[in-house]
Amino acid sequence: MPARVTSMTAHFSTAMHM
Repeated sequence: MPARVTSMTAHFSTAMHM
């Protein structure tokens, strides 16, 4: 998986967690 996708996924996960 590209770093870009990972970064986006991490950001989405954090936003969803909040």
